[in-house]
Amino acid sequence: MRYQTLLGILGSLAIALIYFASEQSAIGQACSYPYPNTCTSDAVTTNLRRLAQQTTVRIFTGNASGSGVLVQRQGQTYTVLTSWHVVAFADMPNGTLRERYTIITPDDRRYTPTFNARQLGNTDLAVIQFRSGANYEVAPISREPTVVGEQVFAAGFPMYQPGTLTTTFDRGIGVFRFTAGAVSLLLPKSLSQGYRLGYTNDIAVGMSGGPIFNSNGLLIGINGRVKNRDPDFGVYAFEDGSEPSPAMLQQMVNSSWGIPISTYLQFVSLRSSLGEFARRRINSPINSESPLARWGINSPANSESPLKWTAIFSLADPSDGESIPRLIAKVYLSGLELFPQSSLEDFSY
Repeated sequence: MRYQTLLGILGSLAIALIYFASEQSAIGQACSYPYPNTCTSDAVTTNLRRLAQQTTVRIFTGNASGSGVLVQRQGQTYTVLTSWHVVAFADMPNGTLRERYTIITPDDRRYTPTFNARQLGNTDLAVIQFRSGANYEVAPISREPTVVGEQVFAAGFPMYQPGTLTTTFDRGIGVFRFTAGAVSLLLPKSLSQGYRLGYTNDIAVGMSGGPIFNSNGLLIGINGRVKNRDPDFGVYAFEDGSEPSPAMLQQMVNSSWGIPISTYLQFVSLRSSLGEFARRRINSPINSESPLARWGINSPANSESPLKWTAIFSLADPSDGESIPRLIAKVYLSGLELFPQSSLEDFSY
């Protein structure tokens, strides 16, 4: 009898300890199954959520919506990084693209972009800008490589109420969502439009363009594709046309997909290099052997020039709203032999 009583007491105590431990884990830590070593404290998760909420914007495009993240501030000009598919198909029956979509900031203010969205090469990334005297936080960007198993946090604004086709348009930024997960795949070669970052976080339609942060609060990627898409549509085929193995395909289907922030940084670096070079060369004579000379352009100051040299400056400061045709950039750079021709194949500014 005593033996049975003792067993009962020990069993109850064990259950109590297990319950207590699980409660402490739920309250004090956020862990990403099946990656048990990727846990953050409740305080850290709260700070990351605040960071995401202060740097994520909602973008309305007429009959749809998406998300974006503040990545740069120059004076009163803010740059938003988002998904190209969020802004590419905005309805334009009565005006320009920028008149057809609205940026809603974390303080619930609404802004009209200062220029039309610009796609970054052939990727599913785009930048837009707006002007404001308000002081908004800008997301810090990671320049370190991401690793599989690393805990990540995704944010954005779902377009539909859960389990319905009822939109959340009337709720503005009140539908902000913040989810925890871990990096599940880093592909050796890209899917179409630059997708290489697979992660376990649950994201929803409308969160495209929103940020993906690591546990240090650094931006590592941009949301773009939800889980469990039909493989028959080719969304999991590599950019070179090859197909993943059946085992990898299953893992890909079970993952959400984003574009690594390193893709954006490559375009920023190229734009900065072009702008700096243009500034250095703007008062220098054009090489007589360059294509520009064959066009009759002897110096950038030539008022009869068929090219707008101010367009070259827009590479470094696009806030003037003037984009540079890719052909002009390619001719200019090939004449000066600054970059190999292939470096501009996907450069669409």
